[in-house]
Amino acid sequence: MKRFKRTESLDAMAKKGYIQYLALPIFFEQFLQLLVGNIDQLMISSYSAEAVAAVGNSNQISSLVIITFSFLCTAATVLISQYRGYGDAKKEHQMYALSFSLNLAIGIVVSSALLFLNEPIFRAMNLPEESMASAHSYMSIVGGTMFVQMLFLTFAAFLRSNTMMKESMMISIAVNLLNTVGNLLFINGYLGMPALGATGAALATMISRILGLAAIIIVYCKKVGIPFLPHHLRPFPGVQLKKLLSLALPGACEPLSYNLAQVVILSFINVFGLAAVNTQIYCNLFVQLSYIYTRALSQASQVVVGRLIGAGRKEDGERTMSHVIRTAVLTSFCITVAVFFLARPLFSLFTENPEILALGTTILGIDIIRGFPRSFNLIFVNALHTAGDVVVPVAIAICSGWIISVAGGYLVGVVLNMGLIGIWVAVTVDETVRATIMYTRWRSGRWKKRNLVED
Repeated sequence: MKRFKRTESLDAMAKKGYIQYLALPIFFEQFLQLLVGNIDQLMISSYSAEAVAAVGNSNQISSLVIITFSFLCTAATVLISQYRGYGDAKKEHQMYALSFSLNLAIGIVVSSALLFLNEPIFRAMNLPEESMASAHSYMSIVGGTMFVQMLFLTFAAFLRSNTMMKESMMISIAVNLLNTVGNLLFINGYLGMPALGATGAALATMISRILGLAAIIIVYCKKVGIPFLPHHLRPFPGVQLKKLLSLALPGACEPLSYNLAQVVILSFINVFGLAAVNTQIYCNLFVQLSYIYTRALSQASQVVVGRLIGAGRKEDGERTMSHVIRTAVLTSFCITVAVFFLARPLFSLFTENPEILALGTTILGIDIIRGFPRSFNLIFVNALHTAGDVVVPVAIAICSGWIISVAGGYLVGVVLNMGLIGIWVAVTVDETVRATIMYTRWRSGRWKKRNLVED
């Protein structure tokens, strides 16, 4: 296969600051997606505390599905980027078709499971009985149409592979606005609409996601226009499927394990009572604000480093990651400190409960310490995955998460009766152990021996 020259483009990508430039629209897109996913929390908080717990537990399950599934999209982004860097248009087109078909099939299966099995899942999570009906209604709607969000993420990955971050960001803005309007109409019943509470929040989320999917498909067709037709899968690209799964499945095991662990941890917290549950829900929202830019840097670096590695410029990829981690740590620290000092006004957006205000402020103080290792994990785990070094980082993350976060959290939080604070201390220790190992592995350079683009 002839390798097309993309030297000028790659030189520009290797320059300091290019990843930060790419990361900005990803940051705004994910910030708006965070609002779409959590604006329900803000607007439902005026409805009832029970509804907050219902939506919060539901969103934990949704996050488990979406973040795990996103690794299929991430793997597609990596391979499409590397095939573009390598100059193999045929395999690039096959990857579009393969990703779309696989993601659609998985989306339908997952949606069916969330529609019919959500109630026993909530009972296994020890969800307070007073929140059960609202949680069932919310998840039946949002979970039952989860395939829509999965397809949206698929097309967003396609745009990202072509460095079209701004387009998906603008669509996310529109989705966020639509979701907000829908919440105003359906949660508390404005303009003559019935007050539906959690069910109304679910309807608003579903409608906005469907319209967002339609919009991003139109943008893809106009801006990228690479077709993925049945003939692209004949003969079936088994080698490409194997590469996609070899990146996605081990990579997905990590977020699957992590988010499943979060579900188990939330089941511990549910036992502490409604105040602890809602504190955890609000803190998770604020903490996501503190690392969302780091996650955007990580995703932007996958595109750039993927192309550099695909073109054989691994030293440039390594230097690029050194710039990225410095930016990630600095921005994460500044944001976590700002969130801590703004804790009381932030919590006041949702509640005036003094127990939640005091406990939540303490938790956000712990998160300042946690922010440092979290930045290293977000950056270097994705960098190792991009280079094809997947299995060992995943195994370490799974073992550390369940031994330290889950078992340690149960010991410190439940057995030693330190409650929510004890659980956050255990999670911080887990994050620190994993960050030390991931950084050491990246610096060892073992990933340079791997090659994803050559058969």
